[in-house]
Amino acid sequence: MGQCAQPRRILQQAGKRSGQMLRCVGFEQEAAAGHLDQLRKPSCRRLNHRHAGRHGLEQVEAKSIRIMGWDGQYRQGSQKFPATGAIERPIAFAGNDVPGVMLASAVRDYAINWAVAAGQRVVVATNNDDAYRTALALHGAGVTVVAVADVRARVEGPLPERVRACGIPIFEGRAVRRAVGGKRLERVELCLFESDGQALTETFSCDALAVSGVWSPAVHLWCQP
Repeated sequence: MGQCAQPRRILQQAGKRSGQMLRCVGFEQEAAAGHLDQLRKPSCRRLNHRHAGRHGLEQVEAKSIRIMGWDGQYRQGSQKFPATGAIERPIAFAGNDVPGVMLASAVRDYAINWAVAAGQRVVVATNNDDAYRTALALHGAGVTVVAVADVRARVEGPLPERVRACGIPIFEGRAVRRAVGGKRLERVELCLFESDGQALTETFSCDALAVSGVWSPAVHLWCQP
């Protein structure tokens, strides 16, 4: 089982309501976002500093990195190409428009880049491993991660094991049945993924829900004539 780093109290709440700006105290970037190290190298030059990043446009020196094609083979090139990144998909469920329901990557970016917590009690719902990075980043920042709901019947791998080592419960084969709240999220209801949505299994009080429905390549630029 992987080791879990002790939570670092890197965020201080500036107001009573969750989601308000938090003052950064000795903030450190979470190593879970490992791809950031690659983007810091001279081989990557941002074309637009206001919009570049994981979802933005990067100009990359192909000769300085290896590129894996659709066939799984690595290649090296000598020309520059735009790497447009990927877009995280949401998950549809009742109440997915309640304030406090956010993409998992957005919750992680707010915490890592701007020291802002989307909530003080967060539930993570996912169908892939990437959302576990959000759980680890929030836990390391001192935010309570109530649970991780994963639609997969069996969840294994380094990231889930790190989350388990932190004492965060993982509910396998679960999906969000409903997010309940008015002007803010109050609770999340889970159900069995292999069901008609009526098999209510757990209910968690929370003020934020981080959702990840896997990543899709941003191919829109290449679809242009």
